[in-house]
Amino acid sequence: MTSLMLFISFIIHGILLAIIYYLFKQVMELKKNDTKEISQLLEKYLNDIKQENIHLKDMLASKNSQQKQHYKKVTHMHSSKDLQQTKDNDELDENRDIHIHSNNDVIETSLQAQILQLYNQGLTVDHIAKELNCGKTEAELIIKLYEQKNS
Repeated sequence: MTSLMLFISFIIHGILLAIIYYLFKQVMELKKNDTKEISQLLEKYLNDIKQENIHLKDMLASKNSQQKQHYKKVTHMHSSKDLQQTKDNDELDENRDIHIHSNNDVIETSLQAQILQLYNQGLTVDHIAKELNCGKTEAELIIKLYEQKNS
């Protein structure tokens, strides 16, 4: 009788160990899939951000060349005395702006909070990016991560 009970106990333990091993394999597979999906998502958005950065560099380079051309035209049009006076006035204006801004403390919500707030209001990613003057991929990434976290 005791040997029968021990035999049944070993069979039950064996079955339970097999079930635990099977469940452990499934959990590990789910973790791998989640990690792969997140890494693929981040990789995609990283590439998109790189493309936006390249585009921004090109725009800044063209803008700088336009400013240099404009500066050359201005220097030919004005004498050096007029140019120095213009620079001094610009510096005074910049100092006034800095002084004015330093007296006013402003509390701002984070970019992520603003993006999620506009998204919850039903705006599209393109419209949110234009509204907040941020990258489309950045807004899309924040929304995707928020949805993934809350699902």
